[in-house]
Amino acid sequence: MSFKKAVDILEKQKMQQKPIKAAWICHLAQDQIDEQFGTKKIFAASFKNETLTLKVPNSILAGEIRLKSEELKNKINLRANNDLVKRIRTKISD
Repeated sequence: MSFKKAVDILEKQKMQQKPIKAAWICHLAQDQIDEQFGTKKIFAASFKNETLTLKVPNSILAGEIRLKSEELKNKINLRANNDLVKRIRTKISD
């Protein structure tokens, strides 16, 4: 195998790690959201650039999440055994 081909394979594997890590963080976040907020239709939508985006149905829940965001972030990071989530943002959607 040539060096270039080996580098290409490693780059491809590295690129595949980001979506897997994002899906894993969203899964951990959703478990924590369900535990902490119950069935309030809050969904972990994405994780990118150390920011977890949550979809919420209204501004009232967005405010509630903002109030509890530090606690939520800490619990997600504790489950991940790493300090991956630095920020939590909310996005209102139906």
